[in-house]
This record gives sequence, structure tokens and C-alpha cells, in this order.
Amino acid sequence: MNKPDLSLEELADANKSEFDRLFATQMALGTPIAAGGAAQTLTSPHLTEKVTDNAPSAVGPHITTLLTDTYAKAWSYEIVEHNVEPGEVRVLCRLTAMGQTRMQFGTAVNDGNIGIALQRATDDALARCHADLAPNTHADFVSLHGHQSTPQVPGLGPTDALRQSEHISRVRKANTRAGDDVEKSVPYIVETALRSARGEMEIVLVRSAMSSGIRLQRDAGTMIADANGHLLVGHTETDLPKMLRASMPDLAPGDVFLHSDPYSPGGAGGHLNDWAVVTPIFLGTRLVGFSSAYGHMTDIGSESLGSNSVTTHSIFGEGLRVPPIKLYKNGNLNHEALAILVSNTRAPAANHNDLMTLVAATKIGEARVLELCARFGEQSYTRASQILLEQTHQVMRAIIPKYFPIEPQSFEDYVDDDGCGNGPFRLKVTIWREEDKAYLDWTGTDAQAFGAINLHLQESTLQNLVGRYLLRRIDPEMEPSGGGNSLFDITLPEGSLIKATFPAALGSRRHVLGRLRDLINGAFSHSADSLVVAAGESNQGLLTFIPEDATQGIALTETHFGAVPARSTADGIDGPSWEHTTKLYSVEAMEHQAPVRVDSRRCIPDSGGAGSFRGGNGVATTYQFTAPGALSIQDDRQTGQPWGIFGGRPGSCSEKSLTTKNGERRTLAPKVDRLPVYSGDKLLYAGPGTGGWGDPLRRPVEAVQKDVARGLTTIVSAKEYYGVVIDSDTGTIHVEETEALRRRLLGVPGKRSHFDFGKKSIRETS
Repeated sequence: MNKPDLSLEELADANKSEFDRLFATQMALGTPIAAGGAAQTLTSPHLTEKVTDNAPSAVGPHITTLLTDTYAKAWSYEIVEHNVEPGEVRVLCRLTAMGQTRMQFGTAVNDGNIGIALQRATDDALARCHADLAPNTHADFVSLHGHQSTPQVPGLGPTDALRQSEHISRVRKANTRAGDDVEKSVPYIVETALRSARGEMEIVLVRSAMSSGIRLQRDAGTMIADANGHLLVGHTETDLPKMLRASMPDLAPGDVFLHSDPYSPGGAGGHLNDWAVVTPIFLGTRLVGFSSAYGHMTDIGSESLGSNSVTTHSIFGEGLRVPPIKLYKNGNLNHEALAILVSNTRAPAANHNDLMTLVAATKIGEARVLELCARFGEQSYTRASQILLEQTHQVMRAIIPKYFPIEPQSFEDYVDDDGCGNGPFRLKVTIWREEDKAYLDWTGTDAQAFGAINLHLQESTLQNLVGRYLLRRIDPEMEPSGGGNSLFDITLPEGSLIKATFPAALGSRRHVLGRLRDLINGAFSHSADSLVVAAGESNQGLLTFIPEDATQGIALTETHFGAVPARSTADGIDGPSWEHTTKLYSVEAMEHQAPVRVDSRRCIPDSGGAGSFRGGNGVATTYQFTAPGALSIQDDRQTGQPWGIFGGRPGSCSEKSLTTKNGERRTLAPKVDRLPVYSGDKLLYAGPGTGGWGDPLRRPVEAVQKDVARGLTTIVSAKEYYGVVIDSDTGTIHVEETEALRRRLLGVPGKRSHFDFGKKSIRETS
């Protein structure tokens, strides 16, 4: 705490410098520097890829239409360079139209689908080129400073009046350019620019955070909203409009809000560890939007190290509650509030750094929105934002009658226990529609738990979740906004597991939150079978190890995943989180940070449910502790298997066991708190598999053979579930035996079940 506190402007400038450095690096990749320092021209044919308007698959349909409408067939583009990183894809494009050429970078968030991410980045680059190249008839696309470097992030303090006046002057000039074409072109460019801005914000979080939860496992997120708080891009668990009405009556330029209390109006993250920063975006004195970022704080001062105990019975035992407060007012840091925040944690340096990182990320979003206002005019930006919301609304109105049933359909699933000896707990949802209005009623869900697995869910969170679920399955390229939220009527019973009442503990809400997606899939399986997937691991397990001599509080906190389930068109994916932003901890970083050694981390054969499309296999990690300490585990799916669907079989359950240095082994419950461990003890943490899709006997024998060769399926399971006989020595298929076995198994009477909950079904004990 000896370092002086940075002002907002200093934070913004520091991050702007970082992005300038990254941009310069990418430029160096596109134009290599010779040994003598001179730039070399890209002339080698293998460095470029030329694409014309006759290849629309490489470019989004909207930008293709826009370019064709503007230039007819007199345009082409080249992909000069592309770079794929874990969190971002960046593409350098050269657009040539009507004898003129422009070159721009485009970026997109890497959500795991490289092809789509590359296309989005290409779209973004072409949109930027077009905005820079457009002739006078499309002057509303042209930036007044299109050939200048990216402007500094604008500060909002009293000393920044000159810079604000420059922005306002640019906007007034740009407003004169707003014409009839805004409906057609600006919304698309604004959407791609906002996506890019969100990607920049997330890169700031990942590269600037100190805690491993944000930096390595990416337990964080960002969003940009309009002036009413309606989501434009990103993700949030906060009902921002509700919070604005209740807690932000006196917004002013330079203000930055912080909140973490899920029980405050509008809520925050699902539990107190998630701190959310909200920055109002002002153009002069006019509010034009909001930029927000959230991240998981390492420790917030409860009795339990990490402030995340499953056995806590009240939110008063879970650490510091932060209602919406002004962390910055008129650009000035609230030092007294900051002192309280860093005094109530075992990791003050990490929390201080990560909080400033959240602020810096929101300032990036703020800067990009102001740049859009300057480029297109405030009126055009505001109208474009409205159009983005209206587009989502219109798409949802078309989707709901197609996929929601008229007659109510229900589905239920279970959480194993609450870590306090209670359970299982039932979750239930019923869906139906009335014209173009969709209803999701969670009546029938069990009452809130004594332990900390409860949710205090905002209706808007579920609206966003269901909207994203539908849109991403129908059009993976569409960025869901909050425009369709009003079409979803959500009923959350007060005092239930998903709408717990104050002061119920919420710290381990991950188990219930993760199960919501399975509930929605199960409910849709009767009316929209092409959309749904089998059950996932639906639970991000948490492992915490604290050595006795820890001087920095928590030594190791790792989030565990199962896998991605099978769907109607493809196998599940082995190992990764279903949430694309979250990652497994690096083994090297883990061993460097904590007194543990990772003996193995492997895929678990046969853990994914058999099916015509195989479920994803889970991951097993074996830890050996090299110092005494205390171990805590929060996990689920150890009693109930992830179900298979349409004839697919369920995935395997999770498993945890501790083997002492003397060789004594014992099975652990899915949730344990502060279990003593000693040097030489070994922990096996095996995550669940995921459900399979469709009849396993319909899976091609060659695919089964490949799974066996890769160690994903055993020879025994290949024969038992898939009816494929494989030679254990050569790995070849015994064709005649396989054909005979499959004929016999297909002839066995009995109807394939819609769901297969497995032999170890939690429903038998509930």
C-alpha cells in the first residue's frame, strides 16, 4: 500500500500505452522489419490471401451486402495477416474498391470457435476499412480523424474540460452527417466496434490482473449498455436498469460505481466475491451509456480463507458486502472507501490491483463508445444502439413461436447436497408460450438450503441466459443484446433455491447456477430437439488448499470442469469448461505458486456417455501435497449422473478420494470444508463426464475405432455399448462379429428412453 493511488486518467493512459504496444506488435507482424530497421513490403504471395465479392462465406452477410451495394462488383479484399490468441483473434485486411485501398485491423473475441472468430474479425476489419474509404455519398461512415492514431482515453475529471470540449466539437460535426443510411450501415459498424471494444476490455482484465482467478482462469467478464442500462454486448448478472433506479440517482461525469451485494436492488454477481464496476459514459453532460466489468476477488475477509465456504449458513459469514457506492466521484478516488475495501481481505495487494484493473477495463469501453459518438454522431450512435436492441427483439419474436410449446412442458434435475448434510435438492422449470410471449415458471423448485448453495437470481439474468441459449444455436454470429428480455416472463418463487431470501448464504451458488442450463435443455427437448444438448457437468467444482505456513492467504484455488456434452450434430468435447471464457489452471503456474505437485492430469476414458454422438470425457487430476495444510472442495454430480438424451447414455459421476502417505485411501464427499492434509498425501479429483446423444448402435464403427485408438473409449465399452468388436492387439475391427453383435443388440426389445438418468439416479433417493 506504499504506492500512490493512480487517477483515472493515469490508469487509462497506462492501458492505452499497452494497447498501442500490442497494435505496434501486430503491425510488425504484418510488415516485417529488416535487420537494418527498414520496413519491408508484403510482396510474397504466400503471405496474402486475395478474396473477391464472389466468396461471401469468408465475410459476414451484412458487410458483404453493404460493400456490394456501395461498390457493386468493383471491390475485393485481402487477408494480409491474422493472429489467434486464447482470448482474441486479430485480422489485418486490405480493402480495394474503385481504385482506392485501405488497410485496417479487426478484432473479435475468441470464444473457442476459431472459424467464426476469424470471420467476425474479418468483418470488423472490413467495416473499418469501409468507414475509412467510403465516398462522399456515404460520408456518414467517414471518421473526421480516420487517418490519425487512436485518441487517448478521455478522462472525466474537472481538469479534462478541454478534451471534453474537443469530443463534443467532433460529435457536433459528425451529427450533421447522420442521414437515411444509418438504418442500413451504422448499426452493423457500431455492433462490430462494440464487440471489438468488449474484447479489448477482457484483454485488459486478463493481462493486468494479479489474482489467478482472473488472470489464469478468467473468472471475469465485461459489458457495454445503452443510456438506460440495457445490455448491448457482453455478459452481466446485474439488472442494471433496476440498480440505476434504486441506487444511482445522481450520476455525473467522472463517477465510477462499485458493488458486490447480490441482495441490493438489481443485485451484483451471484456471490460476494464477484466485484462489479460500472462507469457511466458521458458526452459532456449527456449520458450515452455504461461500461461495466466484473471479476472474482481472491478473498473478501470471511472466516474461511478465500471467503467461499460451503458450510456457511448466512451471508454475514461470507465476507464484506459492498452496496453500490461511488469509488470515484467527479474523477476523484474515494480513498476512504478504498481503505475499507483493502482492510477487509487477506490479500490487500491483489484486491487493490484487480479493482483498479476492473476500473481500467471500463475506461476502455467508455473510450470506444465516445469514439463511436465522435465518428458517427451522438444521434446516430444512439439510434444504432436502439436498432441493435430492436433487432434482437424482432428475432426473439420469431423464435419464440417456433420453439416454445403452447402446452406447458416441465423438466426437473437435482443438486446432490448443500455440504451440511441436506439434499438432494430439486430444481424444476415449466415452459410455454402465449402468442409471442414466452413463460418460464420455476415453481416446484425446492426451498432454499441451509448451506451456501443458494442463488438470489435476477429475472434479467435468466432472460439473458435463455435469449443467449436460443440465439447462439440459431445464429452463432449474432451478438445477443437485452432487446428481447421483455418477451420472457420469468417466475422465481421467493424463498426457493434460486431466489433465496436474505440473509441466506450464497457463496457456493455455482452448483445451482450451473444446473440451470441443463434444466432449460431438458424442458426444450420435447419441442425443439434440434436445439438441445445432453446434460453437461453443469457444475464448476472448486478446490482450495491452504498450507499451514501460508503468508499470502490462499496458496491454491482451482476451478474444475467436466466437459462439453454431445449435441445433435457433433460429439461432446473432452475436458474444457462449457463457459468458453474459463480455463483450467496451468500446472506449471500451480506448482510454482503452491506446495503441491501434479502427478497427472488426464482424460477419463468412458466417462462421456455413449451415443451416436459421444459425450465429452471428464478430466482427472492427481495432486500430491508437499506441505501440511487444509483442503476444501466444492463439487457436485457425485450422486446424480449427467443424463443422456434420445437414446444416449449418461456420463459418469465425479469422484474424489484422498490417499495418505501410508497408503490408506478414503472416498471424500462432494463438498468438504477445511480437511487436514499432510505432506505426501495424494488427492484424486475426477470430474464428471457428460451425456451422450442418440443410440450408440447408430455410431459409425470407424468413429468407435478411432475413439479406442485415442484412448477415449475402452475396448470393453466399445463392445458393450456400441456393439463394435475390436482386436486388443492390432486395434482392427472384427467386421463379421461386429455386424452380428449389432444386429442382435438392435433386435433386443425395449423402447429407447427420451432421457437416461443412469443406474446411479438421484431420483431414486429423492
